[in-house]
Amino acid sequence: MIQMRVMASALIVALSLIAACEEPVEHETRVDLTNRVDRAEQLLSAGKAVEAGAIVDILLGQYSDDWRVHDLAARIHLQQGIRLRDDGLIEQSQAELLQAVSAYQKATALVPALAGLYTSAGNAAVMAGDKQQANVWYRDAIGLDAEDVRPPLYLAQLVFDENPAEARELLEWVISMDSNIAEAHAS
Repeated sequence: MIQMRVMASALIVALSLIAACEEPVEHETRVDLTNRVDRAEQLLSAGKAVEAGAIVDILLGQYSDDWRVHDLAARIHLQQGIRLRDDGLIEQSQAELLQAVSAYQKATALVPALAGLYTSAGNAAVMAGDKQQANVWYRDAIGLDAEDVRPPLYLAQLVFDENPAEARELLEWVISMDSNIAEAHAS
């Protein structure tokens, strides 16, 4: 009987220690993730997309549940797509842009309430020629942050040919929020 109590006490102590250790390990893991994302961001900002991509490939294998990794992957594909387009490699550029849209789809699914992410995703979709997805993402961004003038401005530019009345309403709304937006007056 005493031996059972000792074993039960030892088990409780062991489980308590394991539970106490789980949070710091999770915290250390997220700090490591943040540091590696920051490093990849620095490389991308320095124009070293290939090096940043190598870090992101590893992170995607380890942290596919973190939106920041997918956002960074999208921006790397976007930068590569623009570079390839500028070099005249249109098919390769289009493939990179479509990968950017795919990465943004994963990122937005993981963090449904970040307006800036949806705006960036919409911009990538426009560049990839996916107007329908861009329309959805710009509208999502507007729903998340009605004070940001960029999503309604971009949406107005996107829908201008198909729906000039809606574009006009959006532009009037943008001007009412900030009358110094030259793009809204020019459109």
